[in-house]
Amino acid sequence: MSKTDNFIDLFEEIPSSDLEEQTREIGYYEELLPIHTFRRDPVDREEICECGHDVTVLRDNGTLAYISLPGSLDHYVFHDEVLDLDFGEGLDEEFLSLQIVGVSDEAIADTARYFINLTKSKRKICSLRIQFFHPTHIVSFANAGSQCLSQFFHAAAPNLCVDLRSIKLSAAQSVVLASQPGVIQLVLDGCYYEDGGVAFLNAILNRQSSFGSLTFKYYEDLIYDSIDVVPYTALDHTNLERLLREVDVIDHVDIPLLETKFAANRSNDNDDGVIADNRNLYANLIFHPFSAKVNSLAYELFQSALLKAAWQSVNIVTSKLYLRITSQGTTFPTEAAICLWRRMASLGHFTELEIAFKCENIDRGSTVPVCVVQEMICAIRANSSLKVLGLHWDDVNLHRRSLDWGQHLKTFCEGLRDHKRLLTLKVDVVDKKQTFGSDFSYLRQLLTEFRFIIVTSCQGQLYSDGKLIDKLYTLNRFYCGSTCLQVEPSLERRSLMESALMESASNDFQLSALLMADHVDLLCEVVAQFVELEEFLK
Repeated sequence: MSKTDNFIDLFEEIPSSDLEEQTREIGYYEELLPIHTFRRDPVDREEICECGHDVTVLRDNGTLAYISLPGSLDHYVFHDEVLDLDFGEGLDEEFLSLQIVGVSDEAIADTARYFINLTKSKRKICSLRIQFFHPTHIVSFANAGSQCLSQFFHAAAPNLCVDLRSIKLSAAQSVVLASQPGVIQLVLDGCYYEDGGVAFLNAILNRQSSFGSLTFKYYEDLIYDSIDVVPYTALDHTNLERLLREVDVIDHVDIPLLETKFAANRSNDNDDGVIADNRNLYANLIFHPFSAKVNSLAYELFQSALLKAAWQSVNIVTSKLYLRITSQGTTFPTEAAICLWRRMASLGHFTELEIAFKCENIDRGSTVPVCVVQEMICAIRANSSLKVLGLHWDDVNLHRRSLDWGQHLKTFCEGLRDHKRLLTLKVDVVDKKQTFGSDFSYLRQLLTEFRFIIVTSCQGQLYSDGKLIDKLYTLNRFYCGSTCLQVEPSLERRSLMESALMESASNDFQLSALLMADHVDLLCEVVAQFVELEEFLK
């Protein structure tokens, strides 16, 4: 069947004269004409895609669903009070997207359930986004039930990314999230569990396999009118404490600020006391995330927390730490930064350490004091197993061309001369010429002295001049590979060395010399065998 035939077989257009009564309360429909209904239930989501173009569907419960196919230019039709439901085959590859509007949470959730339930598909979905956009309201997703989520997880790819925004989840749905069979990357953005997270915690504590990663997001400027507590992490403070103290099956957790600059002066006529008390309870947990039993931790703190006496005795369990430091001052938080690096030095067990400073109000042209850089170098030296170092700034600082770590790159090179394990340096720079030299001379010096290291932006983009630096990276990769061969068993090492010599280094004297210098013993064996063969042939 052609795409047109597929469309006619699945959808039926609703005459405009029949629409007004059904869609009066929703609005928008005039922009979306023609509007259709399903002639029958789709077999799966792929059948909808095979119809060939975007379509607006009116369901019996009064909701409108605008369905966008991959590559559509009109992805966003509604701008608020809308539930986005996106299915993807990869992290950035959309498969099918829907925008759902309706007069009630129950109807919206029911329509979302309908499309999630279309699990009979040859395609393995790798990502699911359910995001509600409204300035003050969290949508209740309870009417979607838990069965549709359970069936979806069993049919989806094993490493699934799930991104939920501004959604209230039932206890049964939270159990499904915690006990789904695969490894998941779960993002809860302004969401919360209706039972505070009791069912979620109980279920995750019963897991025998790795959960994956859990990211909580919360935006201070959102005021939710449908709840009487602030959902910092989707969990109430008691269950957040349980998560951090008891759970050991989460690989990575990301925690937002647990204290707020607005706690003292932001009020609500109806529940000011409840919200203030709730914020204080979360603030009491500010050092608890460091005790989480996870492989890696991302966490945000106000700089004032680093000045507390308790910081000097904080035990950080993970060896992979991404710490965001928020400062509201107009100058760089020097004292807090020194306290930070000194604690990192005293612990000394990190393999990955990334620090981000968020200084939104800092004066333009402010710089990082040299004393902070020196403390940082001491901390890096003290962490002898450190492999990844990241030095971040938020977008505001970069846009204003302030607080450039790059200006200290030369100092880094000198200070890290004796560090043997560092493999990746991530650093945000404002001016590449100022940072790396007009001809990238500083970077060339670093890469010449540290053959194992790469220097990237904090987004992972390799810094290069496109010429000499690229060649230097190629040489260093070969050097690293040659060095790593030395730990291989003798017979395997010889075979690998001969292959490298013939395939990668045969036309490059420098690479050939490097390889032979690293494996003189094997070269002697080869030469001796040729001498023996020559004597035999005589």
